[in-house]
This record gives sequence, C-alpha cells and structure tokens, in this order.
Amino acid sequence: MTSVRFPSGDTDLEGCLAVPAGAGPWPGIVVVHDVFGFRGDVRDQADRIAAEGYFVLAPSLYSRGRKPG
Repeated sequence: MTSVRFPSGDTDLEGCLAVPAGAGPWPGIVVVHDVFGFRGDVRDQADRIAAEGYFVLAPSLYSRGRKPG
C-alpha cells in the first residue's frame, strides 16, 4: 500500500493506494471510510480488495479538516 496525495478542489486530499499483484489493467474501486474517519480498518479493507485483483483508492475525506472533502 502506498500513501498518496491527489487534487480535490482548491487543495489536496491524502489517502492510500493498493495495487494488485501482476500486470494490469485492473478494475478500480474507491473505498470510503465511515463517519469516524480514516483508520487502520480502511487500509486493511483496501489491501484485501487489492488481493482479489482490484486497484483501490482509499481517500481520507477528513484530511483537510472534519468536514468531508
């Protein structure tokens, strides 16, 4: 899993990227955290989904504050 920053509006959001093994292309999934924010369980879910062959982006929607990005 790789930590990433990507543009969203006037700032960047943080998140992580989980890439499956092997050669792509792969179908993609966005994993959205619950109301409590980006925690370890989100990373675990992204890793499990990537192990099934999906390219996964898990953004931290609170990375610019408590309001979702």
